[in-house]
Amino acid sequence: AQCNDPNLACIGEQIREFSLTNCQSGMPQNMTEYFAGMKGGWYVLTAGWCPACTQFIPSVIDVLQNPMVQNKIKAAFILGEDTRQGAPTLEYCRRYGAQKNIPLENLFMDHDGSNNGSFQTIFTYLWPYLVNGGFGLPFNAMFEADTMTYIYADRASPTDDINAALN
Repeated sequence: AQCNDPNLACIGEQIREFSLTNCQSGMPQNMTEYFAGMKGGWYVLTAGWCPACTQFIPSVIDVLQNPMVQNKIKAAFILGEDTRQGAPTLEYCRRYGAQKNIPLENLFMDHDGSNNGSFQTIFTYLWPYLVNGGFGLPFNAMFEADTMTYIYADRASPTDDINAALN
């Protein structure tokens, strides 16, 4: 899957500034400010109907709680859909965070309310490295937080390794 949109960040390029609705405050949060002071940033895209996401999230939380990673890498869990594949509400987002043990300050919503509205904001700013026209959940993207340089995306390359990106 080639990155062919000049408006989107591809691996090695800078992700432009954008905001997502934080599930704790209910307010827009600038992502550059959210990751300020960190070495790395990690976007973890999830949905309420996604069983693979439910299995994956605890391992992300474990990584983030590792003393080698704490205060160096921060994650933004991005909820794109509720259990019915619709737009998540703030109430649903908060319930989802409680069920998955995701701190609400680290949980965001990204759905524009349209039929294909999930992840519209984030994929306006970074290329999802589509396979057969789509992407799978959970979806991971990593970047250097100080420069917002996109360094990893699931399926960007057959040789990419999420553990190498974490290092």
